[in-house]
Amino acid sequence: MDERTSFQMPARPARKTSTPGTWPDSNLHAIKIEITWDPMPDPEVDALPAEVREEMDRLYDLVKTASPRAVPPLRKLVATYPQVLALQNWLLTVLSHGSKSQQQEARKLTVELFESRPEYYFARTGLAEMHLREGRVEEAASLMLGQANTLQALYPGQKVFHISEVRHWALLCGQILLKTGEIEAAHSYRNLLHQMEPNSPAVQHLDRLMLMAVFEGGFRPSKTARRQPGGGRRIKH
Repeated sequence: MDERTSFQMPARPARKTSTPGTWPDSNLHAIKIEITWDPMPDPEVDALPAEVREEMDRLYDLVKTASPRAVPPLRKLVATYPQVLALQNWLLTVLSHGSKSQQQEARKLTVELFESRPEYYFARTGLAEMHLREGRVEEAASLMLGQANTLQALYPGQKVFHISEVRHWALLCGQILLKTGEIEAAHSYRNLLHQMEPNSPAVQHLDRLMLMAVFEGGFRPSKTARRQPGGGRRIKH
């Protein structure tokens, strides 16, 4: 199992083929995907010169901790290799945890990245996170929930997903549903996370948020299973 990624981190660029594990169907009848903990190949990264890939390996731990020391080299790499989305995502990750001006820059770049590459998974989740953080719950929900926004619908040609992608998707969906008071539906995503990675930081984080929601009196049972994993809800765009 690859333990290098935290639950809010993008997948680390890789240079070997992943070995997928079958995701058990269990009670999540609509989740029919394969999940791998192994590094996923990234053609954009693989095409980079060897010395650049080595620099990315060195920067990875700085990005993981959102260290401001990663900003200058990442800016240079993004300017030189704008086609490599992983580099842009790494820069956004660090900027979003930086100073107020850096956070404003991250917001602008997040919107631009989604507008230019809406098919890029972490462009979607990054924008949804931004909306959620700034209190625009419906905007976040329109990106993450609904029949058109399941992993299978968004990426119909993709059979295998990295654990970081599924983890991030489930965590965001759970957080959004908690914001609308739908703890029962959010708990379905919590269960999905627990089945994949018992007692992981993502599960613990969602558990804390659910406990807070219960104490605040926000419990409202789901009216329909469409808001649970793989189902979703219809939202006007």
